[in-house]
Amino acid sequence: MEDVDLAPRSLDGVVCGTAFHWFDEAQAIDKIAHWLRPGGAFLLLTYTDPQLIDVPGSARAFLEQEKALWQDCRSEQIKKWSPPERGFREHGGFGGVTLSHSDIEETWTPERLIGFYMTTSY
Repeated sequence: MEDVDLAPRSLDGVVCGTAFHWFDEAQAIDKIAHWLRPGGAFLLLTYTDPQLIDVPGSARAFLEQEKALWQDCRSEQIKKWSPPERGFREHGGFGGVTLSHSDIEETWTPERLIGFYMTTSY
């Protein structure tokens, strides 16, 4: 995003899917405000870490241990990141900021969850 140069007020919408945490937040917000036409929209898709619900004893202990090891491997940029709604609100170039939340619930086998931790690039 840092290298993209588009004409001012040239976009009706900007969508960012699970990548905003890699950008320089202030610069990205400036660019998005610069690119959007009046009434344009920015949609940011992000996610949180998986939550362990209803996992039996020994499997839960193992998965909690794996999750802790995985957290230690996350990049510092990811560890300090939080959703940027405050930056958008304080920018002043946006008519309003609406925060929405959707829960997606899936049932994973312990093997699938371990595979997630082993293949997620943080």
